[in-house]
Amino acid sequence: MKKLLIASLLAAISTGTLAAENNAFYLGAEAGYTRIEDTTQENANTLVRILGGSATVTSDTGMAVGKIFAGYQFTENLSAEIGAYRTSDFDERASGVTGDGDAYTVTAKTDVYGYEGSFLIRPNISTGLNGLFGRFGGHWDKIESNFTASAAGASANGNQWISGSGFLVGAGYDAEISKGVNARAGWTYYDNVAGTEAYANVGSVAVFVKF
Repeated sequence: MKKLLIASLLAAISTGTLAAENNAFYLGAEAGYTRIEDTTQENANTLVRILGGSATVTSDTGMAVGKIFAGYQFTENLSAEIGAYRTSDFDERASGVTGDGDAYTVTAKTDVYGYEGSFLIRPNISTGLNGLFGRFGGHWDKIESNFTASAAGASANGNQWISGSGFLVGAGYDAEISKGVNARAGWTYYDNVAGTEAYANVGSVAVFVKF
């Protein structure tokens, strides 16, 4: 009986090792979206406070996010991922009249790109919930803005950028849609985007292929 138990244990360990090694690497692409806090009225008030007169500010309400990522499945409970992402342009527009009666317009485009690394933790396969995962890790980003301003027949262009790092946490669910191909729905919270006080809640869907 003892030999049978030992043989069974060795077989279980070997099977677990093979499962971990099989399809351990995967590559994927992800599309997501994050809403942006509405600060148009605050920005208009700032322009009026500085220039006088009146101002109107409009802006997009969110940004799309595209990401490519690669991962490695260490065990049924643990995997690691790295990714590179970029957002769509976030457009802001302002127009107004100064206290001296001069009309002006300002347009700005802002986007974010960066890199991330994270660990994914899952329940055991035996629970039937192995598709669920929690995520934690870190990210580095760069926020870049380009602007054009015109007033009193003159115009000016410029750009500015800022970069930095922060942490991320998230959760999601993976489901196999065909042999070696999985779909994912997830949410990720990015703290201190580009090292600033800004944060992002990104909802996303992805497809990845195991090798």
